[in-house]
Amino acid sequence: MSTTVFLGAGIGVLFLLLAVAGFAWYVGRRSAGSGSRFRSTMIAKAGDNAPGLGDASCTIFSDLDIVETMESIDEGCAIWDLEDRLVACNKHFKELYPEVRKKLKPGVPLEVLVRHRAMRHPGLSSEAERDAWVTDWMQKHRASEKIDIEVQFVPGQWHRIRKQRLSNGCVLVFHRDTSNIRKVEAELLESDERF
Repeated sequence: MSTTVFLGAGIGVLFLLLAVAGFAWYVGRRSAGSGSRFRSTMIAKAGDNAPGLGDASCTIFSDLDIVETMESIDEGCAIWDLEDRLVACNKHFKELYPEVRKKLKPGVPLEVLVRHRAMRHPGLSSEAERDAWVTDWMQKHRASEKIDIEVQFVPGQWHRIRKQRLSNGCVLVFHRDTSNIRKVEAELLESDERF
């Protein structure tokens, strides 16, 4: 089996795990109010006659399992809830956005982070331009089921952003810094033009 097929299958399983676990975590947090941060959440229930499960009545994932799973991903990963508030993100996501790292806590609205990013965007000099940029970004975020784009936030800094709206309405995003790839591509293009 090729590495690409294996990686694709692995990402598919990860999407499924994160989708189910993220939704269960979200519902559990909503129904329990300010309950324990690390309580267990039931993800799937099996009947007595379920093949291959023996006597198991359910599979349990804790909030710690979700965090551990997200931390094992080598891209920036975040889950946003139905009201565009951060549910969870991994360390790579925080490393990609050091200027808002301290704000990346569960419950922070996406718009707060997008607005903070707009304030530091060198191409947006007026308040009207920043407001329009934030409005456009939020409209694209809310309207799209799936996104796979590259965005240049500041000169020389490119991020590939992949977003998938889950069946429960939550949003799973992956962010990767592609600046080095862009730089190598530009160097190769320049080299080809010389010859």
